[in-house]
Amino acid sequence: MKRKLLVESEDFVEKYNKYSNKILKLLPIIEKMIRSKFEDTLVKVKISTKLVNYASDSFTGRSTVISLFFVENLNNDIKKEVYDLIIGYFGIPMLEYGVPLSVELYKLKWERY
Repeated sequence: MKRKLLVESEDFVEKYNKYSNKILKLLPIIEKMIRSKFEDTLVKVKISTKLVNYASDSFTGRSTVISLFFVENLNNDIKKEVYDLIIGYFGIPMLEYGVPLSVELYKLKWERY
């Protein structure tokens, strides 16, 4: 049983490294595509990294976070459109366990003081 878990962990680390390298190479292109697709409603794009602990595989790695800031009045399908763009066009399975990429969406609220 122990050997099987070790092999699964090695496979996980290999998959993590594969997707991490792919994401880092494609990140400028992904940002450009998102900016061009949502240019009317997109206010700001922020790219950062964070540490993520994958407990079932006893592994900690860096995950890329794409934060997208939109105007307040946008449609509810915007998250689906962003995910479809990244999954469909770039072939990065974002919803799969261990893929070091996440997207955060924010609606900006403008208030007058």
